[in-house]
Amino acid sequence: MSRIIELKKKLKFEFNMKDLGNAKLILGMEIVRFRDDNRLCLKQPSYLNKLVNRFSMRNCKPTNTPLCANFMLSAALSPRSLEESRYMENVPYSSVVGSVMYAMISTKPDFAQSINVLSRYMANPGKGHWNAMK
Repeated sequence: MSRIIELKKKLKFEFNMKDLGNAKLILGMEIVRFRDDNRLCLKQPSYLNKLVNRFSMRNCKPTNTPLCANFMLSAALSPRSLEESRYMENVPYSSVVGSVMYAMISTKPDFAQSINVLSRYMANPGKGHWNAMK
């Protein structure tokens, strides 16, 4: 602790700064401390809630596992008709995948397998891909 206090003094001397105590939020991520076992946990509930609202997915069914390990998608689900292609032009598939990928990189590594599968179809997603994303 004495080394931390000394470092803070040096930083205050060099920079105009204030000591605001323990960090609770950084780059939109909540920091939760578990002092009993010396752990930190990063969470992004506000970001994830914004995504749910932004992409109008409040009524989607929540699941404990993003996608089952044996869940398979294929290019056969890509649009086969002009009508389906037009429908998918209005679907923000790549925006949703990219936004969820940011959460995956930051705080949700459990999304990695799902995003890996879903991102393969970014060039030509179909309704089946969109439903899997939702």
